This record gives sequence, structure tokens and C-alpha cells, in this order.
Amino acid sequence: MWFVVKPPKSAGDAVIVKRISGTPVVHRDFSYKGKDISFVTESKGKGESYTAIPKRNIPEARAWMDFVNGISVQGSFLYDFSGQWAQIYQVNYWRRFGRVSVGCGISAGKNHAGVNVGVMFWF
Repeated sequence: MWFVVKPPKSAGDAVIVKRISGTPVVHRDFSYKGKDISFVTESKGKGESYTAIPKRNIPEARAWMDFVNGISVQGSFLYDFSGQWAQIYQVNYWRRFGRVSVGCGISAGKNHAGVNVGVMFWF
């Protein structure tokens, strides 16, 4: 399934600087550690500047940091090898810790009931 939905690699990961006026500038020494994205901007013959942008100023980063709770609803058809198909419904609560989510919930069907747990890794 991963190969079907995997986003293509893009060349858009580089920082593009388009000079409008003045001397050319170059951004370097990017750091993504901590709460900021920081880098140095150098203007040939004019000096250097240090820039730190809080990750919370970037909507996608803020959403990844803030939205860590989730609920999933699933339906399954299970074959029990006696010739019967069972319909199972599940509702789970998930909590994300970085790239790992942990969840638990309930399962129910016509002749089935239970509790389930799960772990999910984001890549």
C-alpha cells in the first residue's frame, strides 16, 4: 500500500533566493533542532545575519505539534473457518508521541465483543 500512496520526491526542498536588488545573498547552516528553524544569511561584502523562525509560525508544523489525538472507526469482515463471515466494528482512541501512536478501543459484532490495542509508526 505504501508504494501506491507514497508522495514523489520533489526538488522543492531547496531554499530559493531570487535577488530583486542589492548584493546576492546565500542561506546556509540550517538547523531544525529545538523549537526554531534557524539559519545564517550571508550577503557578499555586506555581512551575515542569523535568523530563527519559531516552528509554531509554520501552519503544518504547528498542526503536527498540536494535533496528537485521534479517533478511528473501522469495519471488518472476518472469516471464522466454519463457513461463517462475522462483521466486526471497532472504535479506537489514538495518541501520537512523535512518530509513534498508541491506541486502544472496543470491538463489537453480532456474536463478538472485545477490547483491542495497537501501535502505529509514522513514516
